[in-house]
Amino acid sequence: MLDKIPGIAEAANTSPETARKAVAIILSLIHTQGHQQKTDALFARMDGAATLAAEGSAGGGLLAKMAGGMMGGPLAAVSRMQSIGVSLEQSKIIHTLVVQHAQAAGGAQLVREAAGNIPGLSGYL
Repeated sequence: MLDKIPGIAEAANTSPETARKAVAIILSLIHTQGHQQKTDALFARMDGAATLAAEGSAGGGLLAKMAGGMMGGPLAAVSRMQSIGVSLEQSKIIHTLVVQHAQAAGGAQLVREAAGNIPGLSGYL
């Protein structure tokens, strides 16, 4: 997954640093909200995914924590994306590419099983 960051950054018209943070937030969401065994199996097939997910779970600020506590992980992820300067349009591009890379690594079925129950993310599957 780490090797995909430059292409994701280019597609979303953002810096590699911002793209890495956004990908980390998405993978953290999948890790914390998805089906644990399926997520573990998926991440085992995606080089660097577990590392990025751990990066994405750090920080987030008070607003993201409040959103996560009151409305669930997906809204906290949106808040965190906005806090790093990722627009809604860029977020859609990044989400789509992360899911595409996950499907290429683990197969569409495994991605659906790992993350299909996550509100907001299921639309990308």
